[in-house]
Amino acid sequence: MAEQTATTRAAVISRRERARRDEQLRRSLPFPRAAWRRWMLRLLFMAPGVAVVALGVPGSLTAETPNALLLARIAELEFTRADSLWLSQLYPHVSTLIAVIVEPLGASGLALAGVIAAGFLLQAVIQILAQRAVSIPFGTALMLALAATPLFFYLAQENLAAFLALTFFGLALADIQRFVTWGNTGSGFRAGLLFAASALSDPSGILLLLVALIAAPFLRSGRWTTRGLRAANSLVLAFPALGTLATVMLLNLAFFRVLWPVSIDAGLDRVPERLALLEAIYSQSPASAVLIAGPVLVAIVIAIITRRVPAAAVALAAFALIHLGFLAGLVSAGAAGTTHLLTTLLAITLLPAGRTPLQNGLLTAVAVVQLALGWLIALDRPIVVEWMLAVARALVEFATGAA
Repeated sequence: MAEQTATTRAAVISRRERARRDEQLRRSLPFPRAAWRRWMLRLLFMAPGVAVVALGVPGSLTAETPNALLLARIAELEFTRADSLWLSQLYPHVSTLIAVIVEPLGASGLALAGVIAAGFLLQAVIQILAQRAVSIPFGTALMLALAATPLFFYLAQENLAAFLALTFFGLALADIQRFVTWGNTGSGFRAGLLFAASALSDPSGILLLLVALIAAPFLRSGRWTTRGLRAANSLVLAFPALGTLATVMLLNLAFFRVLWPVSIDAGLDRVPERLALLEAIYSQSPASAVLIAGPVLVAIVIAIITRRVPAAAVALAAFALIHLGFLAGLVSAGAAGTTHLLTTLLAITLLPAGRTPLQNGLLTAVAVVQLALGWLIALDRPIVVEWMLAVARALVEFATGAA
């Protein structure tokens, strides 16, 4: 009798294990399954941005955009050199290399590169939502909150470095979900390499890596009983980026007796100026302050609805890191809407779907509020408003010319 009971129990455990593995396999598969469908989805997401580039909007703004500054920096580089100091001065290497390749196309080339990155990012976001089995209304609202705002397209077309950092961060989040939740080791290594690419695309990528390391322990692990698992996960994710940056620092110390090729003192000297700017925003413009903090408040509300209060701590940590990054010069003034886009990506990755129709309805409503906040933030940023007006003028000129 005892042997029969043990056999029955083993059979039940075996069925549960098979079911768990089947679920793990299903959640680990790319979405859509067919490669040509994934490419069609990416091309579909690229289409609006390509249309804006074709209208001649990139490079038409009166204010200095981050892309304009990037092109100016590329023009000053001496490509007849190949010494160690020159190589370290290329930082951020990924965005610099892409800018060098597309330099003949000028601002339009940088904008096209950002549009291509946007297509890959949005397809990865849909893949995350599908793998997490998020309800269609809630998932659609989250997608719109991320991409259906001028902030997203402005950043993609006028700030290639920051958008590349955000894109690699978003692609890494898809792999983090599979790595931490389902123990997919290959996804963990890919996520680490993507975080390294993010840190080498823009200084803000270093902050994004810190945000990911804070967020990763709050994902539910499929191997939660293993001792030291969370620390091991964080090490796998952080090692490529930290190793690369540490190598650059050690080479500079060994050959040039400096920690970084760009003067750190110059950035520190501007801390009081940036601090005064933040104080002015929060004290003299309450409406702007509310809009800056709005996405974090929305993330906290979602965390309360889903009873995942630790996720609210992640949103607050991301908010604090962005402010510290701005003070340290890691986040540029042209990175408009970074908090909004970052908190939306974290919501897509961290927060579970509602367990009841009421919860899903509330989550969808809050995501719609996040979308509205994105538009309000865009209308509060002069550089984004100027970009929107440039797009509107280009559309009117195209329509009148076609008529």
